[in-house]
Amino acid sequence: MTRNKSSHNDGLSLVEMLVALGIMGILAVGVARFSSNFEKSKARSTAKTHTKNINKRLLKFVERDMKFQTAFSVQDNGLTLEITRRKTFDQADTDATYVVRYVTRCQQIPNDIRSILRDRVYAVSRLKQAIYSSAHTCFDRLKDICNDSTYPQVFIEFDDTDDRIPVYRPNLFPDFATQTAKRELRKGTAGTAMCSGESGGKIQVMVNSAYLLSAGDSSESVSVLSDQILLTTDNIAGVTLLPNE
Repeated sequence: MTRNKSSHNDGLSLVEMLVALGIMGILAVGVARFSSNFEKSKARSTAKTHTKNINKRLLKFVERDMKFQTAFSVQDNGLTLEITRRKTFDQADTDATYVVRYVTRCQQIPNDIRSILRDRVYAVSRLKQAIYSSAHTCFDRLKDICNDSTYPQVFIEFDDTDDRIPVYRPNLFPDFATQTAKRELRKGTAGTAMCSGESGGKIQVMVNSAYLLSAGDSSESVSVLSDQILLTTDNIAGVTLLPNE
């Protein structure tokens, strides 16, 4: 009887051990999935925040320049905004001016950046499909002039420099040509475009920026944030924020 009782207890211990191992395995899978989802969510949130800041910074520059403008023009189907503005913040000093241009262009994606995109389950050919879409006003204006190996970039250019010109930092949005810029991509921003239009004494300025989502579902590898402002053209007294798209 004692031997049988011992065998019975050994059997229960083995069953209990197998059950425990099974539970531990389920918990391990659950923890791994939770950790993966958390990291993806964190990466997506970081990319969105970083891209939102790019939009806000660009629009702040435009708002600042338009406050001191003496002339401006919208060119290239709205993809270039040229502003002639005072050099100083003294509204009475109208003699010293310079020209600043906000220009959206298509830039070739560097080869080392392509490898990053592939590593993130993001085919380079999807850039045009996802970004240059009719759903986004500024990107839509680029779809016929930008090819699959390019990304949209906003340049801030000016024809003069001295200590009375305010700082434009950075002056490229985004820029993948430097080490710093590669870190920008890892934060998620994949391209930016600005477009403008004038109507009824007001100018509407919009920025579209695309950012990369975390690797996993390649069908939603890119998302776009749109921000816009509405400015009066007579040395702005105020700025109207328009709803995001």
